[in-house]
Amino acid sequence: MKVTYNPRIIKQLGTELITSDSIALSELIKNSYDAKAKNIRIHFLDSLSELKPGKLLHPISNSVLGLFSNFKNKLIIIEDDGLGMDAKTLQKGFFEIGTNIKHDNVNTNDDATPILGNKGIGRLSAQRLSPILFVETKAREKAKSSVTVVKIDWEKLNTSMNHNADEWTFNDKSNYSYTRLWFWGNDTKPVDFSIFMEESESNPAEKLPDSENFKLKEDVLSTLNFIYSPFEKKHSLLNLKVFHNNKPMDSSINIDNLFIAEAIHSFKLKRDPDFEAGKDLMIELGLEIKPWFLQRIHNGMIGDRLYQDWKREPSFYAKLLKKYAVRFATSLNDKIPATVFINQKGIIRRKKNAGLDVDSNLSCLNDIADIEGRVYSFKRNPKLLQMAYDSAKAEKAISKNINIENIKNFLDVNNGIKLYRNNFRIASLGNKDSDWLKLQQKRTTGQQFYRFELGNVLGFVRVNDPRQKYISETSSREDIQDNPHTRAIHLLLDYIFNDRFYELNKNAVEICKDILDEENLIPHNTQKQILEEAKKAKELLAHTQNSFNAILQTFNTLKENISLDTPDKVDTVKRIVRSIDSITKPFTDGMNNTYSSLRATEQILAIAHEEKKTN
Repeated sequence: MKVTYNPRIIKQLGTELITSDSIALSELIKNSYDAKAKNIRIHFLDSLSELKPGKLLHPISNSVLGLFSNFKNKLIIIEDDGLGMDAKTLQKGFFEIGTNIKHDNVNTNDDATPILGNKGIGRLSAQRLSPILFVETKAREKAKSSVTVVKIDWEKLNTSMNHNADEWTFNDKSNYSYTRLWFWGNDTKPVDFSIFMEESESNPAEKLPDSENFKLKEDVLSTLNFIYSPFEKKHSLLNLKVFHNNKPMDSSINIDNLFIAEAIHSFKLKRDPDFEAGKDLMIELGLEIKPWFLQRIHNGMIGDRLYQDWKREPSFYAKLLKKYAVRFATSLNDKIPATVFINQKGIIRRKKNAGLDVDSNLSCLNDIADIEGRVYSFKRNPKLLQMAYDSAKAEKAISKNINIENIKNFLDVNNGIKLYRNNFRIASLGNKDSDWLKLQQKRTTGQQFYRFELGNVLGFVRVNDPRQKYISETSSREDIQDNPHTRAIHLLLDYIFNDRFYELNKNAVEICKDILDEENLIPHNTQKQILEEAKKAKELLAHTQNSFNAILQTFNTLKENISLDTPDKVDTVKRIVRSIDSITKPFTDGMNNTYSSLRATEQILAIAHEEKKTN
């Protein structure tokens, strides 16, 4: 019996399997990278009349433009200056579902060149953007020959196995190569820009005449900016620009917002060239804290009421951190043999369930090493974020153009731990609220104080697998496929993030507390202090009572002589008035001393309250 295919499988592999329009967009951008493109441009045009050929990467012929004369709707153009395709490559690379052309075309000796697509179905996600697609392309190997244009009507392609896409060929003697995708809507299904952009919140009256009134949506910005790791010092290999009616749209994020992080966790598992000889793999771990981390711990130890009296300037905490740098470095860095982690995770006892024994687990990790990652931790509580911002600004750790609202928006949109293969994003793991490392799950098990909060972290994990031999994403791009290597990496990351980083966090907090105490920055109460203050308050109250009785007696005498109808009464009143100051002064002093004593007692109680919370 022969296997047959219904043409609607094309729709299922495109619009239904790829569930996000932003992921669909990223799939097409990854195709440009695999085509060796250096520049990519995305154009949102309200109509073809808005197109300015000078904004395109390469010139466009009148013959190609003539193909679109009947289209009056909105359109999207995605273009790149990659290798391009001739008719044969277009058939094999674009129209063959599940093609392996990318692997075939890459030099087998060049194992270091990353391949972003390997399933041969990513381009089908183009269906999500529009019902009609024109592919305009020109191959580099035959750069002086011709431009090929193919029209894909997805509805026809999804309903008929015999549908042939319309095709045109135009002579072109230029010496460049490119691919340009034209996404056209129709009357029943127009291209929808609202999926990707929204009106800017800026006051229209403040805008310049030629400025853009729209901005890319935050989820689109996040997707575009994390395709290539922004955590690296080296800039992205992809020069991506976005336009709306020829006006440039800001498609970047300010990664310098990371500098306000109060703590940076890092790890690295290094590849061992002598692994087969029995040499163990090593896991290196580290935690770097910033001055405002120490400042936050100080605030937490003495409470808001006392903090105003005991707090110090940001520079003080920076100097204190530097003073104890060796102490922090000794306690917040570690090296662990990989076999230790494997034994601690109980893989030997659970090897039937894990599907791995010790040797195979180590072998899998060595295959995808170096494995490394960093996690930037923040506190988004308004008071704590303001404290960190003010401290970072005072220490010139962040640039002047960063404001606290930018930081809030940056963290709201981009939080999460992203997964990368050689600096290129794998799947959508690490998107906002994606808990693939089970950070939130671990918080529910108790001891929350030292654990990560998913909404307060941003970072990455990177594996070394450029040709996708071991780690591959699912067709939906929402996860990675299950195999021995992915199980090994999950076990490693669970150990690092939920065990070792937990211990480093705990160590950091305890060291900070000890240092603050040693530096006499934490107020303490003794039983002797409390008893002495109580005795003092009792004596002051007795003295004040005596002064008050004298004042009361004086006023009674005045009352008896208030009529002033005899010389004796007048003399009595004069004598009392002359002595009133000597009578009231002890009372005033007593009241002031009593108030001071009450303030001291209040502080003693506040310290006791904070100590009780801490203990």
